[in-house]
Amino acid sequence: MATGTPFLILYKAPSAWGLPSLSISSIQIEAYLQLAGISYTVRECSSDSQSPTGRLPALEAGPTLVGLAPVKCPYTPAEEEAAAGALLSYLRESVRDLDQGLTGEAKGEAVAFRSLLQTSLLPALVYSAWSEQEAYSNHMQPAVGAQLPFPLSYITPAMHRRAVRQAFRTTGEQVYATAAAALDAFAAKLAGGGGYLLGSSPSTIDAQLYGCLTYLRSAPVVHPQLHRHFLGQRELVAYTVRVGEALAGLEVPLPRSDPGAAGPSWSEWSGGGSTSRASKEASALSAELNRKGKIWVGCAAAVIVAYVVFGGQYFQFGFLDDEDDDLDGDYE
Repeated sequence: MATGTPFLILYKAPSAWGLPSLSISSIQIEAYLQLAGISYTVRECSSDSQSPTGRLPALEAGPTLVGLAPVKCPYTPAEEEAAAGALLSYLRESVRDLDQGLTGEAKGEAVAFRSLLQTSLLPALVYSAWSEQEAYSNHMQPAVGAQLPFPLSYITPAMHRRAVRQAFRTTGEQVYATAAAALDAFAAKLAGGGGYLLGSSPSTIDAQLYGCLTYLRSAPVVHPQLHRHFLGQRELVAYTVRVGEALAGLEVPLPRSDPGAAGPSWSEWSGGGSTSRASKEASALSAELNRKGKIWVGCAAAVIVAYVVFGGQYFQFGFLDDEDDDLDGDYE
């Protein structure tokens, strides 16, 4: 850690499914902190409103808050990635730069692989977790909702899902095929050996790649065929376990079960196939709870109106007439 750098506090999304966080970006930031040997502490936040920046992940370094202020709620996956990018930039510039020892050629490779990860692999993981009905109803919504009170436990995940789905202008099959090609490229690079992606020492891209791969390996919200494609790449599996063993508290959890060769096709699980009974039951339950939530809000509003009317309290809106100008002095 650079001389004079204050102790860091990482605000991140809560853990789930044996992973250190629901958020891939939060896993990436914590992986960077550990790979760089930076001292820090963690505060899990059930929602973005609990972050000092209004967005997760975020860093607190003494009086300095690092992150991006939310421009809208919920924000898109691209904005979450931008928040993680702001944290990584701060850590490289103000604390410790893991890329400092890279050669010019290696830095060029890092840029290319980072672009591949951000445009091909990460979008597929986000799409699978939030857009797929199976993943959302059975895993993502319950995991996020468990951190929030009713009815926010249903409203907040639904709003985030809507933002994710609006951010994609392509089919699920295309998203997953692009991600599979990206995994092939990373596996080919790792086949050359070296321990880490760009050599024998970790760099920023390793923290970013590890965040995606450990999520891909263990999160139940990942498309079954994409998960199976990852398991078929021995270099990627070995790399994920190897990097995880170097991270205290961020070890790779047990992999989810292999869907096998008879697993759903690319298009079948992305909406083209049948919907499972569990998914239908979860959807019906969600609809019923949303209906009850609306009734609850309506009843609450009626109680407030009744209190105002029958309690003799009312609010008057309008502009003061000229004859009421003398009232201004009461507030001076």
